[in-house]
Formats: sequence, C-alpha cells, structure tokens
Amino acid sequence: MQLNIYLGAFRTGGQHLFAMARANEAMLNDQGIFLVQRDDFNAAFSDATKSAEHGIDRAQIQDKLLSTLAQGRDAKTLLYFDPLLSGNITRPVGAGLIFPRIKNFARSLASVIDHDKINLAMSVREPSAFLASCYGQALINAHVVPFEDYVSDVKLDVIRWSNCLERLTTPFFDETTQTYGVKPIIWRIEDYPYIWRQALGAITGVENPQDLVGTSTPNNAGLSLYGSHLMYKYLQKHAPKARGDFKKVREAFLEKYPNDASKPDDPFWNADQIKEMQYAYDDDWYFIERMENVQALRRQIVT
Repeated sequence: MQLNIYLGAFRTGGQHLFAMARANEAMLNDQGIFLVQRDDFNAAFSDATKSAEHGIDRAQIQDKLLSTLAQGRDAKTLLYFDPLLSGNITRPVGAGLIFPRIKNFARSLASVIDHDKINLAMSVREPSAFLASCYGQALINAHVVPFEDYVSDVKLDVIRWSNCLERLTTPFFDETTQTYGVKPIIWRIEDYPYIWRQALGAITGVENPQDLVGTSTPNNAGLSLYGSHLMYKYLQKHAPKARGDFKKVREAFLEKYPNDASKPDDPFWNADQIKEMQYAYDDDWYFIERMENVQALRRQIVT
C-alpha cells in the first residue's frame, strides 16, 4: 500500500487539485485509490510519531498507520491533501527560507514508514505572487497585520524553492546507496492549468489520467494584494465588534477585489524587485528540473 501526500504549497492550485480528485473519486476508487480525511490523518500520524519516539519497531508502526488510514477499504493507494504539512500560511517564509520547518515533517514521516511506500507532491509559484496571495489568505483568516510586516523577514534576493525541496528530501537520503528514497513530484502553478490531469495522474497513480473529468477553471481566486491592503486599512478603522462582523467584511472584499491575473495589481512591491524575483524564479525552476531528488512535471508546448 502506498501513501501519496500533496503538501501544497499554499495558494498554488491545491484546492482545485483536491476538487478534481473528488470529482473523479469513483474512478479512483475503482482502481484502489482512496482519499484520506484530515482528522483521520492527523490522529493516525500523531499516534505513529509518538510510537516512533518510544522506540517501537517501524514495521509495526507502518502497518498500524496504513491500516488505520485505509479504514477497511481494499486500498492500493491512500491519497492525502494538506498544505499545512509544509508550514503556516501566517509565516510561509522565515529567515530567507520558504517553509523553514518543512524538514521537520519530512523527518517525522521518514521515521514511521518505509520510503518506498511514500510519494510526495508539491506545487510552486513565483515568489512575489506567492507571498501576495498567501498574505491575502492569511488576512481573510483573521491574521490582521500590514503587508510590510508580513514580508519583513523575507530576503527577496535569496528565497528559492529548490532550497525548500532540498530540505524536504534530505531525510529520505540513504547514505549507503547515496540515493533518495523519495523524489517528490513538482510542478509550477503557471503551468498547472495546462497539466492538471498530468499532475493529478502523477500523484494518484491512476492508470488513465486522460480520462479525468473537470476543467482548469480556478475555484478559489483569493483576495488581490490591492484588496488586502484596503481590507487591512478598513479593519484598522472598523474593528469587528459582533460575531459575524469579520465574516461580512471578508466576503465583501473577496467579492469586490478578487485576485485576477488579467488585472494589474497596485505595485506595493518595487517593480525592479518583482522583475528580479521573476528572473530568479525562472532560474530556480531551470535548476529544479535538473535536480536528482525531484520529478519535475513540464508543460509541453507544441509548435
């Protein structure tokens, strides 16, 4: 039995990917692929890590973990989606690192299950757009801070997804064979609308990904950076007083200021900084495609 986990990142199409998995759940189930609920995973994984800390044999821990998650289903693959495993949306970058604690989860996972039974997947995004979108999501989840404070610890010239992936895969490196036991599947959100079937097929292992049904239309645009800025200013002057007030404000701003790539956002970033981050991101992706410890999915452009 395999355990396949999508780790996020936040605001990189994960909600759409999960929705497409749900839309095709009958086909997945017919092939022995079953979705795992968050509460079930959290409880089983917590129990497994505690057992590992007490020195219980990993094979025993693994058998209990997988059987608990399978819940009596005839599963060959268990599929779990949870960007919270990577980090916290209120602080996705710290000390110049994207998801500074992602290695902690990887180390825990590596301690409770054989590496050849694990498949990981992750999607990435150009950092300036990633941080702006994460800020909007954090704000509508009531993490009310100015954007400047949210990115105060971000070292724009050094943040790299490749570094995040290196930290994610290090716990799965075998010193004896000098190989990685887990090679995460990686793609860019910029390519995702064109390869979502390929991405879902890769993480599920479904035999016929071309038959997956759905569209590439986003199902959660989020709040634009301009809208986030206005919402923060509004909340400073009109602090919610009654239960439900914040929800009304949130819904109003989401409706009026959705994140729309076709409409240029107000430049809270320095234009030169954005350009540098975009160039660095392109260079980083070029490097990621050639990393030995990941499997990068590419958009095939037909000429």
